[in-house]
Amino acid sequence: MVLLADNSGKIISTTNQKYKGELFADHFQSSLLQAEAITLDTSDSTSIKVAAPIMGLNSKLGTLYTVYTPDKPITADGEETK
Repeated sequence: MVLLADNSGKIISTTNQKYKGELFADHFQSSLLQAEAITLDTSDSTSIKVAAPIMGLNSKLGTLYTVYTPDKPITADGEETK
């Protein structure tokens, strides 16, 4: 899933249409909207989450958020789960 939230936290575009028009903080970790650098979350072995700020010349315009769920999750030691 990939989504784009504007600077107010409203989801304006997404590959999962059930989130379009919703507030990011109602479904995901709200602190990601304040991140000033790319944030990677691999704490859950079933998915990889990435949040990236979208910057204009003088201000932050929004946040790009991606959730990737591989068919065969990888464990911390590099082995595939069964």
